[in-house]
Amino acid sequence: MIKVNDKEIEFREGMTVVDILNLAGESVDQMVIVVVDGQVIPHIDLKMITAKDHMKISLLRVISGG
Repeated sequence: MIKVNDKEIEFREGMTVVDILNLAGESVDQMVIVVVDGQVIPHIDLKMITAKDHMKISLLRVISGG
């Protein structure tokens, strides 16, 4: 299993972080910080990171205002 915030996604060999986020119904834009196993991942690298069983992905939404 892979955890995306509070959702659990079944691990399948060959999946990328983008695949997992799509299965979790999550979208990523410039106002979302993606953290994989405690490490911030640049958006450009999300398609290149292969998923591992028991991986933990957190999405942190940036809020701005004045």
